Amino acid sequence: FFLSLCAMLRKVVSTLLSKYLGRYVEGLEDKKLGVSVSNGDLELSELRLRDDSLDDLELPVMLQAGYLQTLKLTIPWLHLSSKPTIIEISDVYLLVGPKDDSEFTAQELLERLWNSKQRVLQLSTLSESDEDSSEDTFLSKTMAKIAANVQITIKNIHLRYQSSGSSSYAFGITLDSLLARTTNREKVPVVVKAKGGVDMMYKLITLNNLAVYWNSYSPAPPTTSKQDVIEFLQCQIHTKTTPVAHMNYIIHPFNAEAFCEVNTSPEGNMTPKLKFLLSVADFNVSFSQTQYREMQSFLEFIHNYSKSFPFLRFRPRESIQFNPAAWWNYLFKSLKHKNQVRSWSKTKQFIEHRNSYVDLWYRKKMASVVNVKLTEQQKELLTKLERFHELDDILLFRQIAMDKVLKRKEQIEEQKAKKKAKSLFSFGKKKAKQLFEQIRSNSEDVKYHLEFNGSRVSFELLDLENKNIFRSELSDMAVNCLVREGTISVQSSIHTITARDCVTENSQSP
Repeated sequence: FFLSLCAMLRKVVSTLLSKYLGRYVEGLEDKKLGVSVSNGDLELSELRLRDDSLDDLELPVMLQAGYLQTLKLTIPWLHLSSKPTIIEISDVYLLVGPKDDSEFTAQELLERLWNSKQRVLQLSTLSESDEDSSEDTFLSKTMAKIAANVQITIKNIHLRYQSSGSSSYAFGITLDSLLARTTNREKVPVVVKAKGGVDMMYKLITLNNLAVYWNSYSPAPPTTSKQDVIEFLQCQIHTKTTPVAHMNYIIHPFNAEAFCEVNTSPEGNMTPKLKFLLSVADFNVSFSQTQYREMQSFLEFIHNYSKSFPFLRFRPRESIQFNPAAWWNYLFKSLKHKNQVRSWSKTKQFIEHRNSYVDLWYRKKMASVVNVKLTEQQKELLTKLERFHELDDILLFRQIAMDKVLKRKEQIEEQKAKKKAKSLFSFGKKKAKQLFEQIRSNSEDVKYHLEFNGSRVSFELLDLENKNIFRSELSDMAVNCLVREGTISVQSSIHTITARDCVTENSQSP
């Protein structure tokens, strides 16, 4: 039994890696992944990210170069509940630029749109209950134990966007290191044991030198070879031993510590489901006039793209000078598409499609309850409807179906609770309901408890020459947020607030 369980777990992990990692990384082979995962040690190096990795964002950006140098996964199959599963990711470099959709034909654009829609729909199903959940209850509990003991290490991350044009700018995010691991209440690393059950789980996340920069008038980096790109992006990561000069930071490099307390059995007690404490020693934000103007330009670029995105398939590939008639045709098609009035026949078709999709998705999600799976013909109809309708419509259909699923499952649980209440306590229907409501109201006192502590938080404005115009500093800042059912309470305190006018010499506000 134990060997069969390990084999099942290996298959699950291999499938997840191939399904989700293979979506973004080129050249992953299922057989090699399966063999490596079965051995317990998976090490992938010098991976290249797929060119369509950013299509899910539906933004006018494309990946010009993307590399994942090292990915390590260590799974102690024989000691899953006594040793941590270790995930190590290092040297991730992404160079992003503006997208030129004129390079693609209308059919290619539709296919890329469909692939992007599929990935978004797959991600949306992660929060939904699995149709085969009744068959893998023990497996899911074992996977939860593995997740409870996961240790994640991330090093050397640089994501950079480089604009085009004569006055190009660049902005990005750099990270020196991140470490996430399971600890006890005193923040000492521990391993959660499988036996005995655990009501509270503690996670400690340590963040080193996270920064956001915006460099104005920044020349394009060399892209002639992989090594040139990696060396260029690597040397701009701020670390403790190698600080980087000549970087215009919006958020200056800072260190942070996050401590998370997760209540794994919140029912019947007053402990919040989640308590999150974020501590930052020195947090500095600065903006210059040039950065502000370039940010406005970039946001306008994003806004214009989002408005024109539904009409890209009509856009001609030739320039307007060579084929003005095609551009007039593009204008008329776009106006017709934008101002189209849905006829009664199309409205009827939409309602029929909606009802069909809602019914099929409801059946799919209730398969574990009624023990009836969708046929191949029904699955093909689902795919056909997903191709035909817009993403927002499909998400709406799924939400309607999931509301029906949750309502039906609640009815089933209430029926079980009523039978149990009558058999154990001999209460009537009304008294059992009152008891259930009282227990539920007591357990939902405080759901989430969020805290932020900052020793020093500063904000400054810079002129065109990057000289200080205004600077404000807050010391010993604390924010405490409690989230209850239907209410949010926030308390904050600041020891000292200082505001300085840097234009007038020796000027300081009261």
